[in-house]
Formats: sequence, C-alpha cells, structure tokens
Amino acid sequence: MKRIIGVVLLILAALVAVNVARKLSQPDGFPETRSSAYNAGHTAGMVTVPVVLGIAGLWLVLTSLNRDGGSVFSVKKVLQGLGAIVALLVVAVVALYLYGAHRARMRRAETFHPPVPASSPVTASPYNIGDKVQANWGGKWTSGKITTINPGGFSLMVQLDDPRFPQPIVLATNQIRSE
Repeated sequence: MKRIIGVVLLILAALVAVNVARKLSQPDGFPETRSSAYNAGHTAGMVTVPVVLGIAGLWLVLTSLNRDGGSVFSVKKVLQGLGAIVALLVVAVVALYLYGAHRARMRRAETFHPPVPASSPVTASPYNIGDKVQANWGGKWTSGKITTINPGGFSLMVQLDDPRFPQPIVLATNQIRSE
C-alpha cells in the first residue's frame, strides 16, 4: 500500500511541477502585485508543493522496498540524491521565473510612453494678484488684497484687512467683489 501511495504522490508531484513550470514561464500566469516580496513568496509556495509531494512519494516508495528488514538503499545516498533533485528543481524554477519576469519587463518597456509635461494652469479669473477686493466673510463684506490665484482661477487666496486673520484665506470667486 505504501508503494502505491508513493507512486501516486510521485505522479501528482510531476503533474504539479509541469503546471507550475508552465505558469511561471508565461508572463501572465498569475497576477503580479507591486510587492516583490509577495511575488517571491508566491513563487516559492508554488515550487514547494511539488517538492514536498515528490519527497513524500519517493520516501514511501523507498521504504516500501525494505520489507525484509535489510537496507535496500543507503539513507545517506538517498538524501544526497533528493538534495540534488531539489536543487535542480529550484534552479529550473528560478530560471523560468526570471525569464518570464524579463519578458514581462520588456513588454512593459515597449508600451512605455513618456509623460506629457504639464502646461501652466488656465486661469479663468477676472482678478489679478494684488487687486483690492471685498470678501464676503462671516456674513459681512471685509476689505482685502489678492495674494494668489489658485489653479483654475475659481478660488483665490485673499489677505483680509481684519486683524483676526493674520494669514491669507481661500475664497471662491463668488465670495469676492471688486472694491
């Protein structure tokens, strides 16, 4: 029974390894995130499953061969062989992953369009910096001077002549009038 379960696990490990290799070789195999640590962990998790299944299956097959109590295989040689297989599998998966990442990076580089430089903001305001205005603040009209016209021209920074407001305040153009 051990041998049958071991063979089934080895076949399952081979199928999973082929599927993982196919997914990692395609740049759109799994969704990329902006976290390289998450992507590396996802890849390591995908590689770990066939490795664990293969080791468990091989272990069950090798232990089932030892029915008479004698040692068919030396444990040291088996572990060395497993280590070599795991190392080759890890190298192959890393190479496939790096190849897929390189292809995806090259595809992104081909579709890169440099940013368009921003133009100066359009000001639709009939006011200019330094104009004396009256601002409707707190239900009454207070005198002040325009210090800045905000982008778009629909709001202004006005320094009011009222000592309660030592800093300029933002006012919409419908809250001020020419003096």
